[in-house]
Amino acid sequence: MPASKLSSLRESLVAHYDELKKRLSYRLGNADQASDALHDAYLRLQSEDASAAESAITSVAHPVAYLYRMAFHIAVDDMRTAERRLTTGEIDDLLEMSDPAPGPQQIAQGRQDLALMLEDLEALPRRQREILLAVRLDGTSREKLAERYRISLRTVDRELEKGYAFCLQRMRRE
Repeated sequence: MPASKLSSLRESLVAHYDELKKRLSYRLGNADQASDALHDAYLRLQSEDASAAESAITSVAHPVAYLYRMAFHIAVDDMRTAERRLTTGEIDDLLEMSDPAPGPQQIAQGRQDLALMLEDLEALPRRQREILLAVRLDGTSREKLAERYRISLRTVDRELEKGYAFCLQRMRRE
């Protein structure tokens, strides 16, 4: 290449711009993408990074083919980048999503309900409360509770039924 390698490639791009754009448009299916890719290729050939890398470029036997491949790769990179970006509609959808976390009013109501439930549990007879909490919170088996309190399984079941009925009655009154 007589002048510099990069300036020769830039001159080839300008001289064969229409041909390159036509081929890229056909391959990409979009004339605007082809034009953008060729423009980016020209800018890359003109950048400081390209000037620094010029010594690494050996002579290009087919400059038009080289420029075509360069522009095509730029277009593919741009398409991949665009696929990773969210569209305006997707961003709007994300912004319109409601927060699943409870709001201040729900938190206050939950705390009030919990306080009432604790009061209700305190109103239960001690053995009923302990059996109900052991089954519901600790997952203790009915058999172990019968053994612990030295009562029959039927009595454990009856205490659970009474405890559930009491809690249900208290919840309905509210």
